[in-house]
Amino acid sequence: MDAGIADNFGVSDALRFAYVFKDWIIENTSGVVLIMIRDTEPNERIHSIPIPSLLDNLTYPIASVYNNLSSIQDRKNDAHLEQARDWLGGKLQTVQFIYGAGWNRSEQERASLSWHLTSREKKSIISSIESDKNKEALNKLRALIHSE
Repeated sequence: MDAGIADNFGVSDALRFAYVFKDWIIENTSGVVLIMIRDTEPNERIHSIPIPSLLDNLTYPIASVYNNLSSIQDRKNDAHLEQARDWLGGKLQTVQFIYGAGWNRSEQERASLSWHLTSREKKSIISSIESDKNKEALNKLRALIHSE
Protein backbone atom coordinates (compact mmCIF):
# COMPACT_ATOMS: atom_id res chain seq x y z
CA MET A 1 0.00 0.00 0.00
CA ASP A 2 1.13 3.56 -0.63
CA ALA A 3 0.32 7.04 0.66
CA GLY A 4 -3.05 6.80 -1.07
CA ILE A 5 -4.30 4.80 1.87
CA ALA A 6 -4.36 8.02 3.93
CA ASP A 7 -5.49 10.52 1.28
CA ASN A 8 -5.77 9.14 -2.23
CA PHE A 9 -7.32 12.33 -3.61
CA GLY A 10 -5.07 14.98 -2.02
CA VAL A 11 -7.96 16.84 -0.40
CA SER A 12 -6.39 16.88 3.06
CA ASP A 13 -3.15 18.38 1.76
CA ALA A 14 -4.97 21.03 -0.26
CA LEU A 15 -7.13 22.01 2.70
CA ARG A 16 -4.14 22.16 5.05
CA PHE A 17 -2.48 24.57 2.62
CA ALA A 18 -5.65 26.70 2.43
CA TYR A 19 -5.95 26.69 6.23
CA VAL A 20 -2.45 28.15 6.62
CA PHE A 21 -3.43 31.03 4.33
CA LYS A 22 -7.11 31.29 5.29
CA ASP A 23 -6.91 34.85 6.65
CA TRP A 24 -5.14 36.07 3.53
CA ILE A 25 -7.59 34.20 1.30
CA ILE A 26 -10.60 35.76 3.04
CA GLU A 27 -9.14 39.27 2.88
CA ASN A 28 -7.64 39.23 -0.62
CA THR A 29 -9.60 36.83 -2.81
CA SER A 30 -13.11 35.99 -3.79
CA GLY A 31 -12.47 32.44 -2.61
CA VAL A 32 -10.97 29.09 -3.41
CA VAL A 33 -11.92 26.68 -6.17
CA LEU A 34 -10.69 23.19 -5.39
CA ILE A 35 -10.43 21.13 -8.58
CA MET A 36 -10.58 17.40 -7.90
CA ILE A 37 -9.58 14.89 -10.56
CA ARG A 38 -10.59 11.36 -9.69
CA ASP A 39 -10.25 7.97 -11.31
CA THR A 40 -13.46 6.64 -9.72
CA GLU A 41 -16.96 7.91 -9.11
CA PRO A 42 -17.50 9.13 -5.54
CA ASN A 43 -19.64 6.80 -3.46
CA GLU A 44 -19.74 4.13 -6.14
CA ARG A 45 -22.74 1.87 -6.40
CA ILE A 46 -22.88 -1.14 -4.12
CA HIS A 47 -22.28 -4.29 -6.11
CA SER A 48 -23.94 -7.61 -5.34
CA ILE A 49 -21.61 -10.16 -3.80
CA PRO A 50 -21.68 -13.75 -5.05
CA ILE A 51 -21.75 -16.63 -2.57
CA PRO A 52 -18.28 -16.51 -0.97
CA SER A 53 -15.82 -19.38 -1.12
CA LEU A 54 -13.85 -20.54 1.90
CA LEU A 55 -10.89 -18.42 0.76
CA ASP A 56 -13.21 -15.41 0.36
CA ASN A 57 -14.45 -15.89 3.92
CA LEU A 58 -10.87 -15.97 5.23
CA THR A 59 -9.75 -12.86 3.35
CA TYR A 60 -13.01 -10.90 3.67
CA PRO A 61 -11.98 -8.68 6.62
CA ILE A 62 -8.85 -7.41 4.85
CA ALA A 63 -10.52 -7.22 1.44
CA SER A 64 -13.47 -5.34 2.93
CA VAL A 65 -11.26 -2.62 4.36
CA TYR A 66 -9.27 -2.32 1.13
CA ASN A 67 -12.40 -2.25 -1.07
CA ASN A 68 -14.02 0.43 1.09
CA LEU A 69 -11.05 2.82 1.33
CA SER A 70 -12.45 5.15 -1.34
CA SER A 71 -15.82 5.34 0.39
CA ILE A 72 -14.17 5.99 3.74
CA GLN A 73 -12.01 8.73 2.20
CA ASP A 74 -15.04 10.25 0.43
CA ARG A 75 -16.91 10.59 3.73
CA LYS A 76 -13.84 11.99 5.50
CA ASN A 77 -13.18 14.45 2.68
CA ASP A 78 -16.81 15.59 2.65
CA ALA A 79 -16.54 16.40 6.35
CA HIS A 80 -13.23 18.23 5.87
CA LEU A 81 -14.67 20.25 2.96
CA GLU A 82 -17.64 21.36 5.09
CA GLN A 83 -15.27 22.44 7.87
CA ALA A 84 -13.14 24.33 5.35
CA ARG A 85 -16.21 26.13 4.01
CA ASP A 86 -16.88 27.30 7.56
CA TRP A 87 -13.37 28.62 8.28
CA LEU A 88 -13.20 30.21 4.83
CA GLY A 89 -16.49 31.99 5.41
CA GLY A 90 -18.22 30.08 2.63
CA LYS A 91 -15.52 30.98 0.11
CA LEU A 92 -14.83 27.42 -1.05
CA GLN A 93 -16.19 25.78 -4.17
CA THR A 94 -15.35 22.36 -5.53
CA VAL A 95 -15.30 21.12 -9.11
CA GLN A 96 -14.86 17.41 -9.69
CA PHE A 97 -13.67 15.74 -12.88
CA ILE A 98 -13.94 11.95 -13.06
CA TYR A 99 -12.03 9.68 -15.40
CA GLY A 100 -14.51 7.31 -16.96
CA ALA A 101 -17.59 9.13 -15.60
CA GLY A 102 -20.76 7.53 -16.89
CA TRP A 103 -18.96 4.80 -18.83
CA ASN A 104 -20.45 1.40 -19.29
CA ARG A 105 -17.10 -0.11 -20.24
CA SER A 106 -15.23 -2.98 -18.72
CA GLU A 107 -12.31 -2.37 -16.39
CA GLN A 108 -9.94 -3.79 -19.03
CA GLU A 109 -10.57 -0.73 -21.22
CA ARG A 110 -9.57 1.72 -18.50
CA ALA A 111 -6.12 3.23 -18.50
CA SER A 112 -3.69 1.72 -16.03
CA LEU A 113 -2.96 5.18 -14.54
CA SER A 114 0.71 4.37 -14.31
CA TRP A 115 3.64 6.56 -15.33
CA HIS A 116 3.76 4.99 -18.80
CA LEU A 117 0.55 5.15 -20.82
CA THR A 118 -0.13 3.53 -24.15
CA SER A 119 -1.66 5.54 -26.99
CA ARG A 120 -5.01 3.88 -26.32
CA GLU A 121 -4.84 4.80 -22.63
CA LYS A 122 -3.97 8.42 -23.43
CA LYS A 123 -6.95 8.63 -25.80
CA SER A 124 -9.16 7.05 -23.14
CA ILE A 125 -8.16 9.65 -20.55
CA ILE A 126 -8.51 12.57 -22.95
CA SER A 127 -11.90 11.38 -24.22
CA SER A 128 -13.31 11.15 -20.70
CA ILE A 129 -13.71 14.95 -20.65
CA GLU A 130 -16.58 14.36 -23.10
CA SER A 131 -18.78 12.68 -20.50
CA ASP A 132 -21.88 14.60 -19.42
CA LYS A 133 -20.63 14.84 -15.82
CA ASN A 134 -17.26 16.24 -16.88
CA LYS A 135 -18.88 18.71 -19.28
CA GLU A 136 -21.04 19.92 -16.37
CA ALA A 137 -17.92 20.23 -14.20
CA LEU A 138 -16.15 22.21 -16.94
CA ASN A 139 -19.14 24.56 -17.26
CA LYS A 140 -19.21 25.02 -13.48
CA LEU A 141 -15.50 25.83 -13.48
CA ARG A 142 -15.96 28.37 -16.29
CA ALA A 143 -18.83 30.01 -14.40
CA LEU A 144 -16.80 30.22 -11.19
CA ILE A 145 -13.80 31.72 -12.98
CA HIS A 146 -15.92 34.29 -14.81
CA SER A 147 -18.15 35.19 -11.83
CA GLU A 148 -15.76 37.87 -10.61
